[in-house]
Amino acid sequence: QQPGYQQPGYQQPGYQQPGYQQPGYQQQGYGQPVYGQPYQQPGYAHRPSSAMAYLAGALFFLCAALSFAIAIISWTAGEITDVVEFGIANIGLAFRLSDVSPDYAIITTFAVAALATILAILLVLRFGFARWILAILSFLVVGYYGYAIADIISNDMLELGSIVLVALGLWLVSLVIVLLPPVGKAMRGHQSPATQEYW
Repeated sequence: QQPGYQQPGYQQPGYQQPGYQQPGYQQQGYGQPVYGQPYQQPGYAHRPSSAMAYLAGALFFLCAALSFAIAIISWTAGEITDVVEFGIANIGLAFRLSDVSPDYAIITTFAVAALATILAILLVLRFGFARWILAILSFLVVGYYGYAIADIISNDMLELGSIVLVALGLWLVSLVIVLLPPVGKAMRGHQSPATQEYW
């Protein structure tokens, strides 16, 4: 064979005719992913809003403020009977523990108010455990005030139960709000599904 001469149909090694493609081989364009998957840059999940956490915290601050007011007014009055509407709103008084001073109800109300204040601060700071403790606390308080309302009605004293009704409504609204999913999403450590998938 003479140099530079190539027989028809003969192809030098490493040479590929234009338009020729080896079987099973697929050219990949620049920037395209392998196996035909659409290329997509990882997105950044939208950070959950803290507004609902602030709202729930504000409601529990109101609950705590009302409880402090009930306890302080009852304590400074000397006798609970002197401020009946506030007196019967103290947590635990409806149980009528005859062998115990009514002061136990005032102390209990003080304790609940202090605990609610601390947990509300932690909730505003978006600590998730505070949300669940507040939910349990408010559930117990709502249960008690529900019992107190029933006791007041059974004794035909509903006209004296205005503060109890206000406390019941405020704690109940706070309980509902703190259990809403947006409040949970606002807590520290919560990751949206998109963020969890990316990481």
